[in-house]
Amino acid sequence: MKFSILEKIFFVSAGFLKLFLDIIFILYHYFFYFIEQNYSPEKIISFSFQFKLIFLFLTSKLMYNTQYYRHQNFAIIIIVLTSFTKFIFNCIQDRNSLRNIFVIFLIHLIHSFLESFLIVYIKGLMEYKYISPYKACYIIGLINFSIVTIIYFIISFCPCNTALCLVEYNDKKYFGNFLTIFDIYGLFMFALFLIKAILLVLNYIIIHDFTVCHSFLFLQLFYFIEIVNLLAKENSLYKSITLLIISFINIFFILLFLEFIEINIFKISYNTKKNIESRAFDDKEFYAINDGENDEEEEIDGLSLKDTTNNLS
Repeated sequence: MKFSILEKIFFVSAGFLKLFLDIIFILYHYFFYFIEQNYSPEKIISFSFQFKLIFLFLTSKLMYNTQYYRHQNFAIIIIVLTSFTKFIFNCIQDRNSLRNIFVIFLIHLIHSFLESFLIVYIKGLMEYKYISPYKACYIIGLINFSIVTIIYFIISFCPCNTALCLVEYNDKKYFGNFLTIFDIYGLFMFALFLIKAILLVLNYIIIHDFTVCHSFLFLQLFYFIEIVNLLAKENSLYKSITLLIISFINIFFILLFLEFIEINIFKISYNTKKNIESRAFDDKEFYAINDGENDEEEEIDGLSLKDTTNNLS
């Protein structure tokens, strides 16, 4: 598939956007997990920004005019409420100040919107430009890998003494250094981000085979890893049970949104794909029967007209 110059610019811009989102992700974990000493490897794998589904819903509707029905509108409202509840609960449990809550909320909104925009754009490439999930991953990955390698190579020769410079090598501090990648901690972090890369490929495959909103269910299931880790390490039964209940409610309405389940109350699920196809099949049968009866009537009328003509003769 050939791309115009404008489409190539959009594609390269998508690569830069993916890099920007990765930087936000790393910095977010850096500030709130490393500095506050509340870091665990499981959070790198299982963490996802809230409010992603609502932006997937809105951007797919605006960019590709995707049609959603009553049960999906109802489900998205409940999911937004539960996501916001979970967000506030996590902030309160982590004892963040009101100012921190606002900053974290803003970061979640920005990241969720930009990531949703990127996912919907990639879904468009897959659907209209026939780009495979693997091609979308490795082309954007090559763009970002080249940029990150150059930047990392430069900062490896620039010692610094700020609070962000936590990497030590030869009694000097760096923001990052190539040679420290090959120690145990560096290899461990590389393995974690390799797992995230594999999950990204799986996510793109789901987007390709289904819809952009199915990816949210995939990410939501990994949130249970963090809950199990929370229960095992912090022994916080109250927090774990609360988050577990909220997550189950979330998943229930995500399944309703994706039409894996139906709720036949006040005809909420009247326009699910299954019910639309069922009504279309019934209509087809109805018209087929009517057409058959009309054909029989025309045949009878034709025979009657023939008999009348014969009698007159």
